[in-house]
Amino acid sequence: MKEHQKLINSVKKGDKIITNSGIFGKVTDIDEKENIVNLEIAADTEIKILKSYITDLVNKKEKKNKNKKK
Repeated sequence: MKEHQKLINSVKKGDKIITNSGIFGKVTDIDEKENIVNLEIAADTEIKILKSYITDLVNKKEKKNKNKKK
């Protein structure tokens, strides 16, 4: 639980994330007061999700894979 909260608190505009329903997207805006994230899921297509529904950062996984290839 603490790790998930840490993850949620670290999310920032521009991060690529995965939701708990399997949707991949890029964070375009965060409303800290309402705990809502705007997520771009395709060109000119955005959805709003609750911040708590973020499961993981794609950026984190991409960085790990790049380091393994070196």
